[in-house]
Amino acid sequence: MMFLIAYYGCVNLICFVLYGWDKAAARTKKSRISEKALHSWAFAGGAIGALCAQSFFRHKTQKTFFKWFSWFCLGLHVAVLLLVFSSTGMISGA
Repeated sequence: MMFLIAYYGCVNLICFVLYGWDKAAARTKKSRISEKALHSWAFAGGAIGALCAQSFFRHKTQKTFFKWFSWFCLGLHVAVLLLVFSSTGMISGA
């Protein structure tokens, strides 16, 4: 359980920082982080960090696919975690 908390904490923090870095790079016309990389971090478990960063930095908010994909990844991870925890008996359906 501690591994999952540490994993999701780190991945979400990295995703949040990458969005901030990309926003700063966009403002200063420097090398950007690819959209594929941002999507990959969200898919790897950083969806909460991505959604928070989109709101905090006001970054990628005009791109509908970014919001949709982040919410999709969040829902996917919640569903998988619920499935895993319920099959191991860590949570019950009652």
